[in-house]
Amino acid sequence: MKHLITYLIFILFLIGCSNESGSSYKNEKNDLEIIGSVNVEREYYPTDEWQTKSPSEVGLDEGVIEELIEEISNTDVNTMFMIKDGYLVKEYYKGSALKGRTTPINSATKSIISALIGIAIDKGYIESIDQKVSDFIPELLKDDIESDKLTWTIEYLLTMSVGSQWDEFNGQSFGDMIGSNNWIDYMINQPLTDEPGETFNYNSGASHLLSVIIERATGMTTKKFADEYLISQIGIKTGVLDYYWLTDPDGYYTGGHGIDIEPIELTKFGYLFLNGGKWEDTQVISRGWVELSTSFHIITNLSDVGLGDYGFQWWVDEFEWNGQPIPYYYAAGAGGQHVYVIPTFDFIVQFTGRLPSDANATIYLDQLINQYIAYLF
Repeated sequence: MKHLITYLIFILFLIGCSNESGSSYKNEKNDLEIIGSVNVEREYYPTDEWQTKSPSEVGLDEGVIEELIEEISNTDVNTMFMIKDGYLVKEYYKGSALKGRTTPINSATKSIISALIGIAIDKGYIESIDQKVSDFIPELLKDDIESDKLTWTIEYLLTMSVGSQWDEFNGQSFGDMIGSNNWIDYMINQPLTDEPGETFNYNSGASHLLSVIIERATGMTTKKFADEYLISQIGIKTGVLDYYWLTDPDGYYTGGHGIDIEPIELTKFGYLFLNGGKWEDTQVISRGWVELSTSFHIITNLSDVGLGDYGFQWWVDEFEWNGQPIPYYYAAGAGGQHVYVIPTFDFIVQFTGRLPSDANATIYLDQLINQYIAYLF
């Protein structure tokens, strides 16, 4: 990121969120840019459905929106939703048959897993992000596993900095893992190529270990834990035809991908984070975790493909508006399943689609943010 928040403001943030959290996750770093959330009294929450307003009623440029829709209508973007000030102000479907259908959100699943880690910490199932991975995955204690992997912490998994050899984008690491009989063993047996905790390397295997940790820490499957403490809290539909989650060969729910959900329902997850983890009268996730997990933690060197840098299973980036950098964070899944949260403007824009599964989809959506979304306000 191009700029960092001052130490004083960060300390004020910590003081402000300490009464809500009570959790022991580490958040004393003084070089984090807090992208944040909004803290306003909402007129309603979309537990059942979104209420609507026109773009002009909430101060958005309708001409820019129409230009954006014209642009995406010629692509494989299937849906788009805009939420401003708590209201659905624009929805787009590439064909009416898509309305009500679920879609695989692919790696956007990772951001949901991150939220569940935060909830598990809030509820005391996990001590902190500094807790050792081996506390939950004793398979790391085997004699044939590199001893440096015993330094792995939950934070290393969250920031994808475990140091293992892994080529998600150009190689076969992900495909080989999901084709194996034991995803845990496959992941922990990849040789180290970097010092753990130092270097970002996109790794869906690390995200899957987070799901394993959730199950072993809570004694509940990841899906059951999610359904009880997250999904049901914000009104996401959970019928057989509304919501599905893949499992690995050992029955663990997948951590790096695997959720199918109706796109309009996914906007509720982004909205929960926009509101600092609060939903109606319930603090579903502590504001402290929301702020921490969506802050900049590690450089990715992937800004050239529009991905930005990384928080805790969230991407972080910024666009320019009136000469000022406006930070935002987003969940991202292959093919264009992206949920962008822009607290500065109390705004969410979400896309789903069948765009290419390579970096071109992210490059394209990044262009939409910079060429259209930045000019809405």
